[in-house]
Amino acid sequence: MKSERTSISIILLLSSIFLLLSLPVKAQERKIRFKSEVEKEEAEKKLQEKAVQKENVVFFQGLSIGADVSGLLNKAFGGDYTYGGISVQANLKNRYMPVVEIGYGKIDVTNEDTQIHFSTAAPYARVGMDYNMMYKKPHLPGYIYVGGRIGYTPMKYDYDAPTLVDPNWKDLEIPINYHDVKSNVTWFELVVGLKARIFKSFHMGWSLRYHSRLKMTKNENTEPHYIPGFGKGGKTNFGFAYNLIYDLPF
Repeated sequence: MKSERTSISIILLLSSIFLLLSLPVKAQERKIRFKSEVEKEEAEKKLQEKAVQKENVVFFQGLSIGADVSGLLNKAFGGDYTYGGISVQANLKNRYMPVVEIGYGKIDVTNEDTQIHFSTAAPYARVGMDYNMMYKKPHLPGYIYVGGRIGYTPMKYDYDAPTLVDPNWKDLEIPINYHDVKSNVTWFELVVGLKARIFKSFHMGWSLRYHSRLKMTKNENTEPHYIPGFGKGGKTNFGFAYNLIYDLPF
């Protein structure tokens, strides 16, 4: 009888010890399970919030008009050529920015060493799109963008150089005067830039541009020294634009 009581006591003691030891483990399991459920709920909530935000992003977010004044600054600081242009840009989902740019460029210069004179004045146009690299942060007062353009100008130019004298026939002079030479030029641009708010709807922006000539109507005797909208003649070059921008109120 005594041994049975002892056995029962030992069993009860062991059961109590096992119960006490299992309580923290079960509590920890419940804590982990609760934590995982909370994390899962928070993750689902964030996904829902992102989905709502994505749905709430308005497709058309407005128009802006800009003026490129870098060509005027170039002339003011002693450059040979001057140009100016305006742009109209749409904002789609604060991410995609299609743009149209039109302008006018001119130059009238004579090389002091060679006495070669070149002049042109012609309109140009560019069409393209920018991509807002910071579209996930619409609360910021500006953004960095990358983009591309296709440019075109239907230009005419004058090219005058000193008269050539034939070395064998001294009396034979060859005049070099080419006027109203036509040349249609098409090019591609890669653009990297920044736009920042100055005050309310007024912004400023600058961009670096890499120009690559695609096609040009050539004259057998001359090539343009300067191409409106493209810059100095050649296959490629780099350009800079500084814009004053206003967001239209609709």
